[in-house]
Formats: sequence, structure tokens, C-alpha cells
Amino acid sequence: MPRLQSAILPKALLARSHEKRGLRVSQAIVDTVTLEAAGVYAHLNTRAEGLLADDATARLAEHGHNVLAKDQRPGPFRLLWRAVLDPLVILLAVLAAVSFGTAMRAPRR
Repeated sequence: MPRLQSAILPKALLARSHEKRGLRVSQAIVDTVTLEAAGVYAHLNTRAEGLLADDATARLAEHGHNVLAKDQRPGPFRLLWRAVLDPLVILLAVLAAVSFGTAMRAPRR
């Protein structure tokens, strides 16, 4: 999808609203993508039946617990700031201000 150019809004404002973050993938996964199942087991030093208790204990001591990395989501204030800087929100705010400023009162009967 092509980016729209604007003479009114700065390019950085439009660029930030459409940014997408890349995914980070473990190198072990990248290395095993083209392998068959037996090759994956050999590469990861495991077997189809799973690890033995001694192997699992050794890996736990070496690598730590199997937990996900902390989620790096933006906080609520950053989300609100991004929403306020959205060109559509700016346009709607300007139109609302113009509408409010030029509103005519209905005639009284």
C-alpha cells in the first residue's frame, strides 16, 4: 500500500502511524526450518519421547525456566498520544471545533 504524502502534516507523523514492528525469532528455529523431524531432534539434542529427568534438570540449570520474554507493549498514555496524533483524529477535532464555533441556535417559538 503506497504511503500518502501530505503538505500539511509532517512526514514523521504519518510514518509513525503506519510502522510495524518485526518479529524476533530464535536462531535455533531458523536453523531447524529445513530439517526433517530426526534432524530437529539431533540439532536440539533431544528425542521424540522427551528428555530424561537428568537432562531436564541439567537444561534447567543451564538455561533457566521456560518463560516468555516480557511483553513490550506501549503503555496507555503512549497509546493515547498515538491516537491523538492520528491524522483522522486531528481532522475530526478541527471539524468539531469549527462546527461548535459556527453552530447557530434554533429560533425560539
